Amino acid sequence: MARPVSFFSGPPRLGALAIAAAAVWAIPQAHAVPFSLGAFDTYGILVNDGASGGDINTAPVNANIGIGAVTGPVNLHNEVVNGKVDCEGSCATAVSNGAITGTQPVSLGGAPSPASVNSNVAAVESAITTAKNLSSTYGAEAGSGTAVTIHNTTQTIQASNGFHDPSGAFVFTAPSFSLNHNTLTINGTSSQFVVIDVTGTGSNALDGALTLTGGITPDQVLINFIGVGGSNVGGAANGATLDGTFLIPNQPINLNELTIDGHLFAGEAGQNFQLVSNSFVAQPPLAPPTPPVPEPTSLALLGAGLVALGIIRQRHHPVARS
Repeated sequence: MARPVSFFSGPPRLGALAIAAAAVWAIPQAHAVPFSLGAFDTYGILVNDGASGGDINTAPVNANIGIGAVTGPVNLHNEVVNGKVDCEGSCATAVSNGAITGTQPVSLGGAPSPASVNSNVAAVESAITTAKNLSSTYGAEAGSGTAVTIHNTTQTIQASNGFHDPSGAFVFTAPSFSLNHNTLTINGTSSQFVVIDVTGTGSNALDGALTLTGGITPDQVLINFIGVGGSNVGGAANGATLDGTFLIPNQPINLNELTIDGHLFAGEAGQNFQLVSNSFVAQPPLAPPTPPVPEPTSLALLGAGLVALGIIRQRHHPVARS
């Protein structure tokens, strides 16, 4: 009667290798996502290079603040900041009234630890570069995006109705973004990513609620204002909450009476960054680091090694025949 070959009955190294292979294959494999906020994820509020200064005059600020190479100071009004303030250069010139109080929570990278103002932080420029790249990359797809009208109405956008671009994101294009105290709902799953490219530069306002349903998160939704110049992107949402990541790199902003549950990147060159009068930003917890995943090539080599060792074992230990 033939005796079956067992990888575990031979030399210890072969059994150990088989166990290691099983452990490797048991590791969940990484799945590509359309986009990641990367370094931008560190900051709930990110002020673009070239902004002429501005005001963050609301308390508490439940977010980390990143300030790029601005040409005038951003006035923090000695507010409560539950996070940290990082400046690309010297905070002595980039910040005024920076005697902030508050605590940097564990969810935003703290120990927890007291709020702090930090100069010459290279991560700020990395975050700005990431945010700009996201804006320009998806802004280039505005001509292909599914057309939507976001103006003075309550509506629901289904993520899957967007143009499914090569990265896997669902892209929409709107000529303007103005809710006028209505509610925009984006419905999508936890594996879907949505971009809304806003092409116009007039009458844009974060003046209503933006709600996410179905499992999609603020880090997976980009509201991308791709126009240059024009009038302020205003606020006055009467305290409404907008969930998402807002990219406004080349238009002036003057936001008030709203809460952004997500991230805000803004600050047109030569213009002030205004986040005032009961405008709040609630930054989501930092995304956990992605664990390393074995490369397919490594797994293939390991499998080939196991096969080779099995053949060698069979040659050295012929199978008994009855």
